[in-house]
Amino acid sequence: MNLEEQARQRVATIHASGRIIWPNTDEWLIVGLLDLIDTHRADIAAAVAHDPGKVGPDHPETAKRAATLPVFGSQRWAVLDYLSRYQFTGCTAAEVADSDEFARMSRNQVAARLHELRHNGLVRYCKDADGNFVTRRTSKGASGRVQQITEYGLQLVRSGRNA
Repeated sequence: MNLEEQARQRVATIHASGRIIWPNTDEWLIVGLLDLIDTHRADIAAAVAHDPGKVGPDHPETAKRAATLPVFGSQRWAVLDYLSRYQFTGCTAAEVADSDEFARMSRNQVAARLHELRHNGLVRYCKDADGNFVTRRTSKGASGRVQQITEYGLQLVRSGRNA
């Protein structure tokens, strides 16, 4: 039995028992991510079809799916984690960039990470009842579009926090 089959077998055991007991943190994270991949297979397939990331046609589908997910500790993960704390109100790119956590990132870097997260279905622009983008004034006086983490993005962050 290969590693993926073993991980999937453990996920099935956990779901059947209703409890989470892991001998090591890395194993839990891997199994949790595999579970998320199974749960959101259609979303991931759409993202992979649109942008397979830094993988070639020779790579297996699992590598293409994994290339769309933010890695714990990366800039994308940090932005996604930050947005998870504002899941109901959302944030503009400027609000994220102006926070102390992102003092070492430029506004352009934050905007690029948000674009990548939107592209992969982890973040979305907020819209009002008429379908117009919700905007807020930024610290520089400009108007910025409000963005929120999606349910899929929130589940991904929660799986990483529990690791």
